[in-house]
Formats: sequence, C-alpha cells, structure tokens
Amino acid sequence: MDDAIDQVWEDFTRLWRILRWEQKSAFRIPDRKLLGFPYWRTATEGLFHAIPRRSSITIAHPDRETGWFGWQEAEKLNFSKLWTNPSIDEPIGHELQNEAELLVERAPRSALLMATAAVEAGVKEHISRFAPIADWLIQEMPSPPVGKLLKKCLPVLHQDSPKVQIWNQATAIFNKFENVVVPERNKLSHAGKSVNAEDVRDYIRLSRDILYLIDYLAGHDWALENLSGEAVKIVGLPTPPEHRREVQIALHAGPHVGAQQRPQI
Repeated sequence: MDDAIDQVWEDFTRLWRILRWEQKSAFRIPDRKLLGFPYWRTATEGLFHAIPRRSSITIAHPDRETGWFGWQEAEKLNFSKLWTNPSIDEPIGHELQNEAELLVERAPRSALLMATAAVEAGVKEHISRFAPIADWLIQEMPSPPVGKLLKKCLPVLHQDSPKVQIWNQATAIFNKFENVVVPERNKLSHAGKSVNAEDVRDYIRLSRDILYLIDYLAGHDWALENLSGEAVKIVGLPTPPEHRREVQIALHAGPHVGAQQRPQI
C-alpha cells in the first residue's frame, strides 16, 4: 500500500512540474506532509477519506501579476507528449528558475544567484545528454564559462540540425548573459553588492529565455512559444497570438488519516 501511495504522489508532483515548465508558470508544489494524501473510493459503500479543508496552489505567470494558462489544442498536445513519456520531467534548470521567480520580490539577491545557477545547470544537463563523453568534465567544472558554451559548444552539438539557425540568431541574448548578468552575480558573490530588484527581474527573464532556447534545441518546438517578446524579436520570430486565460487551481487537502478511515482495498 505504501509503495502505491508513493507512486501516486510521484505522479502527482511530476504532473505539476511538467505543467509549470510547459506553461511558463511559477509556483511551489504543496508539501506532502501538509497536503495529505487524496484517498478515494470506487464502491458505493465503505469508508473514504474525509476532507476537512481546502488548499490552493498560487500560480505566478512571470510576465503578469497573476497566473495564466493556455489550454487550447496545441497546449493540450504539447502537455500530452511530455506527460506520456515517462523519461521526461521538468529540467533541473527550470526547477531552479522557478525558485528564482518566486524569490525575486522578497529576496532579489538570492533570486539573481538562483537564476544564474539555473542557466549553468541547464547548460550542463544539455551537454551531458547530447555529449555524454564530456559528462564528467562538465560536471566537475565549478563554474563553467557558460557564455562560451552557449555560443560555441551547444551549436556544434547540433550542427546538422536546422534549429541551429534560430539558436545562432540569439547571440545577443547570450552576450548579455555573459557580459551583464554573470558579472553582476560575481559582484554579489564576492563583495555582497546590493542589487536592483527591477534589474534582477530583467536578468531572470533573460535566463528563462535561454532555458527555453535550450529546450528548443533539445527537440521541444513548443518552447519557442514561451520566449519573451524581446527574445522573439531578437531571433526573428513572429509574435504569437495571446490566448492564455487566468485560472484558479484549488486542491482538497487534509491531514493524513488513520488506517480505520482508509478505504477497503
């Protein structure tokens, strides 16, 4: 029974990780201890889990004050392809990026550190996947030259792919990360320099664009739809129509129940 519960919980959290990645939304997944486990019953009789309270996931869209989802046929198909492939999960870079976006309002310095770490993690993960022979070397680098890797290494790994054309048009994005964001991170790390929250929001948007460009290079064509308006112009893409809508997601939650309250299986 415990193994089954663990598996359902893992599926539950994976669903939310993939959803926030594909939808370009930032939110924390509820802690299992706080949320409890969603017991249910299929029979017409017998005991089932009582739900005394409600909890919710607060979704923050990085380009708006509230969370918005797009759920037309294209988004449904994108999500379905990700969800039905058990080897796919939210990349570690996006997981760190999610933390940066949640931190920026109350802790901009921590958000800056997290955003730069997100890009470094995303680059390392991509190289490890597409050039496994270099896995040990790239993982041992304490702080890899991300700018050079973005401009020189990653396009070589995909030199036979037509996607490289769009990638090479994003050089200005990579240069800004290398020449502006990384130095600001270094000043903060070495001297404890204060940062401007508005600047950090811009850096976070930049790091998010880089991560979605990496996703595109890895085969996720839908990732281009999540680029910022500035990045879309830089790489020469048409501006996609806006069709996302605000959603509110509520979860039934309650404390863990005793054995006598659990459904008979």
